[in-house]
Amino acid sequence: MKSPSPQAGYVALLSVLVLGAISLAASLILLISSADTQRAAAVADHAVQARSMADTCTDEALQQIHDNPDFTGTQNYLLGPYGCTFTVTSAGSNNYSIASSASISNVTRKVLAYASIQSSQIGITSWQEVSDF
Repeated sequence: MKSPSPQAGYVALLSVLVLGAISLAASLILLISSADTQRAAAVADHAVQARSMADTCTDEALQQIHDNPDFTGTQNYLLGPYGCTFTVTSAGSNNYSIASSASISNVTRKVLAYASIQSSQIGITSWQEVSDF
């Protein structure tokens, strides 16, 4: 009976090492891409929350205008652990611009709205997310 050559053992060992390295690389790629996907999902979630908070701030500004048609200025508004800021500017003839912004975990969303008030009725002329005021 013929004994296996020492080279056959080295080839088998080298094959196992190469396959192990390929498996490790594939596992690392999956782990990194999974972490990136989770990070992107968290940023998207924070963006939705920040936009909702900026919209809420705009609603609060409209309430301030409704309660006091002479209201102008800047205020902070807190809702639970989150906050936002709104600025109401008079554009004359009972027309107003409202700039609201909110940040959640370094994700900021800004909303710019235009409204008018007549006979205690508020009309929204425009309401949109903007990149800057």
